[in-house]
This record gives sequence, C-alpha cells and structure tokens, in this order.
Amino acid sequence: VAADECDALTAAAASLTTASRQVAARAAELSGARALVFWGQSLGGFVCSEMAGATPEADGVVLETTARSA
Repeated sequence: VAADECDALTAAAASLTTASRQVAARAAELSGARALVFWGQSLGGFVCSEMAGATPEADGVVLETTARSA
C-alpha cells in the first residue's frame, strides 16, 4: 500500500471516529431519562460499538449478525 493510500485511510478512520463520537453525544442528549441502547447490524456493528464505547450513558449494545473483524 502506497504512503498516500495509508494517509487517506488514516484520515478516513479519524473522520469516522469523530463522526461516531458526535452521533453518540447527540444520542445521549436526546435520550433523556430513557434507556440508551446502541444497535448495529452487519458492518454497522463496528460503528455501533465505537459509539457505545464513547458514550458513558450507554445502557446497552446490540450487535446483530456482525463480523468479528473487518
């Protein structure tokens, strides 16, 4: 893999991490007194677990038919 491709992949991963943290913060804000459960399916399981990990208010995580690694 060329250096510029590695840089692009690193930037994309950082962008995904930033976006998932922003979504997680908004979900925590909107949940109020309700349970906050993150649900991810297939490759969404990776994003879901990232968001739940960034959200101390998370009450649960459901990973449906997700891969063990990407």
